[in-house]
Amino acid sequence: MSKIKQFMSMILTLAVFFSYSIPAMAADTIETQTNDPLGTITIAVEKFTLGEGYYVEPIEIPYYSGDTGITVLNRFLDSGNIVWKSNYLVGIIGAQAGEVNVPDCISKMESHTDFGEAPTTATALAEGLTYPNRLSEKDYSPMSGWMYSVDNDFPGYGLDGYTPSDGDVFRLQFTLWGYGADLGQDFQGGMTPINETDKTELTRLLGEINSSPNKSQYLKDAQFKALYDQANGIMENLEATNKQVQNIYDQLKAGIPAVTESVSCTYQTQIENVGWQAVKSNGETSGTFGESLRLEGIKINIDAPGKDLGVEYQTHVENLGWQGFKGNGDLSGTEGKCLRLEGIQIRLTGTDADKYDIYYRVHAQDYGWLDWAKNGASAGTEGFGLRLEGIEVKVVQKDAAAPGKTNRPFVTGNIHLNYQTHVENIGWQELKKDGAMSGTSGKSLRLEGIKINVDNAGYDVGISYQTHIQDIGWQEFRTNGVMSGTEGESKRLEGIRISLTGADADLCDIYYQVHAENIGWMGWAKNGASAGTEGFGYRLEGIRIVVVPKDAAAPGSSESAFVSNN
Repeated sequence: MSKIKQFMSMILTLAVFFSYSIPAMAADTIETQTNDPLGTITIAVEKFTLGEGYYVEPIEIPYYSGDTGITVLNRFLDSGNIVWKSNYLVGIIGAQAGEVNVPDCISKMESHTDFGEAPTTATALAEGLTYPNRLSEKDYSPMSGWMYSVDNDFPGYGLDGYTPSDGDVFRLQFTLWGYGADLGQDFQGGMTPINETDKTELTRLLGEINSSPNKSQYLKDAQFKALYDQANGIMENLEATNKQVQNIYDQLKAGIPAVTESVSCTYQTQIENVGWQAVKSNGETSGTFGESLRLEGIKINIDAPGKDLGVEYQTHVENLGWQGFKGNGDLSGTEGKCLRLEGIQIRLTGTDADKYDIYYRVHAQDYGWLDWAKNGASAGTEGFGLRLEGIEVKVVQKDAAAPGKTNRPFVTGNIHLNYQTHVENIGWQELKKDGAMSGTSGKSLRLEGIKINVDNAGYDVGISYQTHIQDIGWQEFRTNGVMSGTEGESKRLEGIRISLTGADADLCDIYYQVHAENIGWMGWAKNGASAGTEGFGYRLEGIRIVVVPKDAAAPGSSESAFVSNN
């Protein structure tokens, strides 16, 4: 492409890229991949221009038929974490975290006729974020935003125009100044780039290392660890030369330590209308997705010559619940009964089990790919009647990096609440549960006390709560059915905080909403936040409390859940 054409194409891209934006999903967010990947690409998400290093370090990921840059990013970063305007990436939720330290080389760049001097750390922080929960275009600088390169080339078209090819190095990079000049982008009529060093091969090598099941073993070698850290430093250095990049590449590649062969994990699934699928191994997908076909059974094996290592697993089956553990190739689930698998737990056995971790993730109806579970933890769903459609399993060296996100591998709908309130002139009301109102509305009767319990379905989940009481203030926390508030003292409750406790508390969120004197129903508070009022002398008259799966939508608006006059 000529310089003139490249410039005009880039201007068109940036004009759309930096247009006014609202959160919106890209048109083709539906997963388009088939069961078998066409190849792999190396992907990285970089915030070098903010002095914050990587948001996501280089890693190898598969791509599938029909993929574009949009589908790849939606799958890799989770579509719920990306803000799109049409087919252009506007912001990434969560990427704003970090301590901004603008490199000096950016601060020394030429000024802009419309936007003034190049940013410094101080001016960037003064400019700040447009939204507090994400890193977006025009954050820290009027010329900032997300750009992407493929093999060190910045295409002059949107992400929907990118079709992955095997071996591509795809770098999503945040530009702070010069519409990419700080990243080495050069187009006629634009600012002079800081540096046009090609870091493609170094990024690819880092992706190979980060994706290797032997990474943790590599990094135990002090000499290699030093080279690895140096390579990451060279990547983050916007002024690094081609010679510096090539030198560290050569040293890092030559310095990769030899390790023993990894353990192999094989598995196959029984699928609705298909039967037993061919055996898959080491993180490959077994099952289907996009076809609405349930998994009905699974067999898992470990191939570890010379090692005392096995595997056992149990599945949560429609109408049956958790079946009990099976091992080393035995069927878990059913065959010929048309019963869906809904969840699974997998763990290693044998005297060598403490040398490895086993990771697994599932594709669940209505949820898609959940995050990775590990070493016997639950993956999938429970209590919703949702089928498993696919699974991936991988054994890695002990304490090696997870193959992906581990935030939410399992969703349960079996944890419930019951609660009752002590009401003026009435006393203790009958138990309410799962979002039903306890108390009164329109009768001007104060709540005076509350008891809350969790039906935890065998999970390690409890509940803790404290109330703000007339003439007393915030009372100490009470737990698991003990009364918070007063009885027989005619004192109103004015506010409340409620939290889940226990090792499994992160399976769910707890929401609660109060009806307050002179206000009515307020917004929903969550996970220990205050609800109600403080400093006004307003009574609580009613309350609703509900547990939802982690990160599920709130039951309603969370605006104005608490008002303080203190």
